Amino acid sequence: MSEKDDVSGTPTTGHVWDDDLADLTNQPPRWWMLGFAASAIFVAAYWLYYPSVPLANSYFKGIGDWSAIKEMEADKGEVDAVRGQYEVNSRA
Repeated sequence: MSEKDDVSGTPTTGHVWDDDLADLTNQPPRWWMLGFAASAIFVAAYWLYYPSVPLANSYFKGIGDWSAIKEMEADKGEVDAVRGQYEVNSRA
């Protein structure tokens, strides 16, 4: 049952609080809906590109084939290359 607001003439949901406070049925602004759609597309792309879904024995690796372990090993290799010239080989 749709009623109209006395002041604005906008249809309401029929819920009224404190004798004059009603829920209007206005559409959200277009910029808000575009932002919502853009964020949903971003989430889907992020979910596909990066590892996201744990499985029974593994996880969905994503199409970007990125992992924190690979990044850590690459960073460790860079650090070892710089530090290697200053460290004494104790196994010799």
